[in-house]
Amino acid sequence: MRSRKKKAFTLAVLMLISAIALMSCKTLQPEEKKEVIQIEAQFPSPYDENGNQIVILEDDVVKMPLWYWLKITEFAVDVETNLKLQELKE
Repeated sequence: MRSRKKKAFTLAVLMLISAIALMSCKTLQPEEKKEVIQIEAQFPSPYDENGNQIVILEDDVVKMPLWYWLKITEFAVDVETNLKLQELKE
C-alpha cells in the first residue's frame, strides 16, 4: 500500500513539474526589422542640360550661379544627415 502511494506521489510531482515547465514557456518575439532611413543625395552635375559648364574658373576665381551653390549646400546637408542617421541606428 505504501509503495502505491509513493508511486502516485512521484507521478503527481513529475506531472506538476512538467505542467509548470510547459506553462512557463513563451514563444520568441519576432525580431524588429530596422528600417534603413537614408536621404538620397546626389552631387549636382557641373554641366547644364545643354552641356555647358556651370562652374567657371576665371582669373583664379571660381564663379557659379547662386542656385548651383545652393544645390551643393543641400547635397552637403543631406550627406551630414545620412551620417547622423547611421550613428543613431547603431
